[in-house]
This record gives sequence, structure tokens and C-alpha cells, in this order.
Amino acid sequence: RNELTYAGFTRLEQALDDRTVGYAGIGHTQRFPDYWELISMSSANAPVANASALQTTRSEKTTQVDAGLLYRTAQMNISASAFYNRVNDFILINYNQLAAGVIGLATNVDAQTYGAELAASYRVNDWLKLNTSIAYVHGKDLTNDRPLAQLPPVEARLGFTVDYQRWSAGGVLRLVAPQDRFNAGFGNIAGKDLGPAAGFGTVSLNAGYRPTKQSLILFGVDNLFDKLYCNTGYRGYA
Repeated sequence: RNELTYAGFTRLEQALDDRTVGYAGIGHTQRFPDYWELISMSSANAPVANASALQTTRSEKTTQVDAGLLYRTAQMNISASAFYNRVNDFILINYNQLAAGVIGLATNVDAQTYGAELAASYRVNDWLKLNTSIAYVHGKDLTNDRPLAQLPPVEARLGFTVDYQRWSAGGVLRLVAPQDRFNAGFGNIAGKDLGPAAGFGTVSLNAGYRPTKQSLILFGVDNLFDKLYCNTGYRGYA
């Protein structure tokens, strides 16, 4: 199967004053189905058992518009952005229609996503910097009038970084809201929605030491308190 796909992007930036820049952009991209999406209707023992999937799974076509503001001073950076995506022929995997040995059913639907992100960082002094962000995304399967599967809920992050002589350290507190918008049995090749997901918080820490200018030793731990969590689609996590 041969197919030519296209992509393009343009963006306009405007300095509003010495510290603030505004921007707006529009782009279009097309994504050819990957190997797993093309054989998703096929048997695990006979990967091309359903050869029609190789021809019927259409390429995704995404058009996005976005806009935002950037504010910078010697001590502080603030950014705010928002976007809207319209996706024609979004590749959605239906895990509810399975037969023996079949991975899943690749379907094409029209979909939309939109969201926003706010981020800020503040340099307290020469060695300490604080940062925070919050992000939101909303998606809908327009063809079937359902939530779009495998989308993350609202997420906020609070962090710090320390850089003092040869030593460095950092930490991140990740706070994720519950996700009650799901489409059970649908998703992508990497995973599917099973049900609502509970909110959670995790802590990660890291530190480093630079013995010489040419070497750096880093160590750290993610999910310091061993919190059991799931980003999307698992019922019953507390």
C-alpha cells in the first residue's frame, strides 16, 4: 500500500511589549496507520488473516489551531496556551469486537480535542527555582457522540530545582484529578478504557553531583511513596 501524506504549519508571533509575546498558529498533519493498527483486525497466529484491514484503515488527518501568551522577566516566566484539534478519520481501536486470537478492530471516526495549559516558573535566587503547571484536555468521538478514549484528566505539577556549585536536586509533586469521561472497551494500540479512574498524587525526587566538568552523576526515584495509580480508565483505584 502506497500513500502520500502531507503536513504544514504556520505561526504568527507579535511582541506586545518588552516582556510579553503573543502568538497564534494553524497546522495540518496526516498520519499513516502504523503496523499494529493495520493488522489489528488480524489473527495473532496469522497476521494478515484479514487483509482488508490493510486497505480500509484510513490515515488520520488533523487540523489544529492554537494561541498563547509568553511573559518573561529576569526572575519569572509565565506561559498560557490553548488549542483546538479537528481529526478526520481518527484511528480508534474497538476491543469489544474480538474473536479468538484477534488483537482488536481498527475503526475510523471523526473526533475533536481542545484544551489549555498554564505554566510558570520563578527564580528565588541564584540556586533555587520553583515551577508549576496545570493542563486540561477534552476529547469527543463525534461520529458516535461519545467521550474520546484514553485522554488524561486535569493534571497539575508543583516542582523545584536546586543548582548549587557541583550539586543539584529537584522534586515534583504531580496531582491528577479523577477521570469520569471514558469509553469502555475503546482506546488505542497501547491501551483501552476500562472505566472511571480515581484521582491521585505522586512525588518524585532526584539529585546529582558533578565531579568534574566532563562528568555528571544523577540518581532519583519516581513515585516515592509507591502510590498505586492509573492515568486513565481503571475502575476502583482509591
